[in-house]
Amino acid sequence: GHAPGVAESTIATPADAQVVSPTPEVTSLFAAFFGAEAGQPAAGGAGERIDPAARGGAGEADALFCAGHCLERGLHGCEPDLERAAEMYQVSAEGGHTAAMWRLAELLEFGRGLPQDEVAAVRWYRQSAEAGNVQAMSGLGLMLEDGRGCDRNDSEALRWHLAAAEQGQALSQYCAACCLAEGRGVERDEGAAERWLKLSAEAGFGPALRRLRGEANAQDHDDGEEA
Repeated sequence: GHAPGVAESTIATPADAQVVSPTPEVTSLFAAFFGAEAGQPAAGGAGERIDPAARGGAGEADALFCAGHCLERGLHGCEPDLERAAEMYQVSAEGGHTAAMWRLAELLEFGRGLPQDEVAAVRWYRQSAEAGNVQAMSGLGLMLEDGRGCDRNDSEALRWHLAAAEQGQALSQYCAACCLAEGRGVERDEGAAERWLKLSAEAGFGPALRRLRGEANAQDHDDGEEA
């Protein structure tokens, strides 16, 4: 299973997903973020400003991601609406937005706003991770550790955790430490495990802090018995 003390999490999307048209509320979000109407054809020509948030405009995926984020979190006057957030993330992800791929994957992993689909979650996590999204690297690593939505693969899980850990992701620093300490996906390396555990704890990651405290208490106990 995944590293002790770490909650499960990940994301993905069905192949037959339908394209979603912006609702009036989302159209107003486009205007708030980009000063333009959503879903209108991108303008062009002498003296005309091209609408980056318009359908086909360069910023459409960004605008959809922003709308999804507002709907997921209930920001900028939006009521939280996970179903519509998932729709916005999906269209944005299909447009190549790596952060939207990550958010969509997580919603799919947990069945928030759309039916749970761990296989689709793994697909979106992987696509986002391969494009460099650090959070998606961690999510994919956790799915691979547990064999959820994919075959269990400890060595690949560790590779993704290390890739994220090297970019300062505290959760993956902790997971890498656990894998290295237990010899999952690699030969045991207690020195490397300790280094990653300390980095995760220094970033304030709770499970790493608790594990370090537990190790320190155990060492104190051993020292007391030897005295």
